[in-house]
Amino acid sequence: MPNPSVKNLLSDNLPHTPNQENTIRIRGARQHNLKNIDLDLPRDQLIVFT
Repeated sequence: MPNPSVKNLLSDNLPHTPNQENTIRIRGARQHNLKNIDLDLPRDQLIVFT
């Protein structure tokens, strides 16, 4: 069995590129204590931040 290449090891650890179908995109949020924040949140997943 051949050894996996470095490219394969690195690409498996990269986050998936979000698309419009499976993300909620927030751009330029400035209310309360937010200062022009941009977010891409995955749909159908639990998201927790503090």
